[in-house]
Amino acid sequence: MQSVENHTDLVGTVRARRPHPHLPDFDLLHVEVEQTAPVGGMADLLSSTVGQELQVTVRRALLDDKVGPGVSLRCPARRTPDGAMADTYPEPGSFVVTGTGADVPFSDATD
Repeated sequence: MQSVENHTDLVGTVRARRPHPHLPDFDLLHVEVEQTAPVGGMADLLSSTVGQELQVTVRRALLDDKVGPGVSLRCPARRTPDGAMADTYPEPGSFVVTGTGADVPFSDATD
């Protein structure tokens, strides 16, 4: 399967966070998608997820220990054959987390 070059500015609310089951330095965020926009004129393959909960793989070093349910997230992301993935090394200022979230950084969310 060949993937289409795509890049999306994703905005939503984190509903859950857990360690990625296969990537040791990454977490899975369950994000309620509120809006999307194409980045750099590339296809926005995540626009169909607005209003839905989407699992987004995020490099753990980008996340503060307090990032959990309730925080707002804006990040550049791509749809990959394995699902949505935030840019591993985003441009400065393009990965933004606001709000306080939960006291516990990881949830027991399941697929």
